[in-house]
Amino acid sequence: MSKIDKFKPFFTENEKLITFDRFENTISHRPVVIFYDCYRDSYFYLKLRTATISKPNGIGLKKKTPGEVLIKKSTQKGSLLKNDSYIDTTQLFQIKAQELESIVNTKNVLYLNTYYFQWDIVRTILLEVEKNLSYEPPKVSLVNVEKEGENFKGTTLYCHKDLWFYDKSKLDISEQTKIEFLEKEILENRNNDFDLKALFKNLKLGVRDELFEQSSWDDSENEEESLEQESEEDFGMTM
Repeated sequence: MSKIDKFKPFFTENEKLITFDRFENTISHRPVVIFYDCYRDSYFYLKLRTATISKPNGIGLKKKTPGEVLIKKSTQKGSLLKNDSYIDTTQLFQIKAQELESIVNTKNVLYLNTYYFQWDIVRTILLEVEKNLSYEPPKVSLVNVEKEGENFKGTTLYCHKDLWFYDKSKLDISEQTKIEFLEKEILENRNNDFDLKALFKNLKLGVRDELFEQSSWDDSENEEESLEQESEEDFGMTM
């Protein structure tokens, strides 16, 4: 059973980095779990980054990359979402439940004070992920994250070539040269792993299940609100 909430940003203890770029380098983006796979006993999550940037005439938004969804800042005091943010629906991460749970304190005040994303945002994120997984081949990258010593290591199991070359185009020449071997390994070998097809199929099913579960909760809440309103109206009529 999962212990970490879905669709809620969180800190890792001791600032452990568990998000990576497609070239397997650690980056300081915040993780957001989108679902728990009980069969693999693993969490799947996306990465979230601050969208705002200071400009001479005030605060503006950074350029959005393909597949990113804008999430407005929270007005809740103590929330982690202090600024507008972008969540990337093209890069999925998987990690064993025990490893992630060992570095997340769910009793932390900041964790408890951070709200879940609203349903309209959750729905947009899930639909975007589902759309990206429905391309042939899937227009995503998938990174496996596992503990290595005191830190974590990311291994890109799969990456759509368009996403790879888009990110590569933003590197300088020396950095592009450094990833030539990795590029060949991923695009020519790892992308052809036979097990990936079944994995992506299960991922898409997981996203659809999550869509159904979240919409069911939303319908239930709306139904409760409707019943409360009816009850209030009935009460008013008997006064």
